[in-house]
Amino acid sequence: MESARFRLFLILHKPAPTHALTRYVNYLLAGVILMNCAAVALETVPAIHEPNRNLFRALEFFSTVFFIIEYLLRLWVCVERPEFSAPVSGRLRYALRPLPLLDLIVILTLWAPWDLRFLRIF
Repeated sequence: MESARFRLFLILHKPAPTHALTRYVNYLLAGVILMNCAAVALETVPAIHEPNRNLFRALEFFSTVFFIIEYLLRLWVCVERPEFSAPVSGRLRYALRPLPLLDLIVILTLWAPWDLRFLRIF
């Protein structure tokens, strides 16, 4: 019997286009990413940003929480890959790979003293 961690691993790391839940998760991830890109672009227009300041803040908070959860779930399930199977060192090796490291940097932009939201496009 497959564990929940293994099933989530398949969804996040080995997506099968024929699996409905995998498609929905990937659509959701892509949608939140596109929404962030659009928000970053729209925030540069004062006439749009000023009256919608609270909406942009809420969107930034929601998406940051969303991506923190996704990042933590990816860290949790990465041990299903043989090269990352060690519980601590495997997760650390995974986290130091380029894409997970970029994910972490983008998440940390919320607390950066400078405006680094443009990094969310990556």
